[in-house]
Amino acid sequence: MTRMIRKQIYIAPEQDHRLKKIAREMRTTEASIIRQGLDRLFTVGVHSIQDLDIWKHELSFIKRRARSRIPSQKRAWRREEIHERGSFC
Repeated sequence: MTRMIRKQIYIAPEQDHRLKKIAREMRTTEASIIRQGLDRLFTVGVHSIQDLDIWKHELSFIKRRARSRIPSQKRAWRREEIHERGSFC
């Protein structure tokens, strides 16, 4: 085993509860779970985590738009007219 460096961290009570549960289920130590999480972070990279935040922001925008009332309007054109003109823009 490689030489380990001791780190002391603070985590939220819910994180502690979930960490203990996962460690029990996997029959390993909490420290091992934390190391695996760090390894995954290093593999995936910080940009993926930032992308997740961006997607959460987008999802929030989509939900807001879905709740907004947009008046229904009938279109002033027919599909056949578009094809007859040869203009699809």
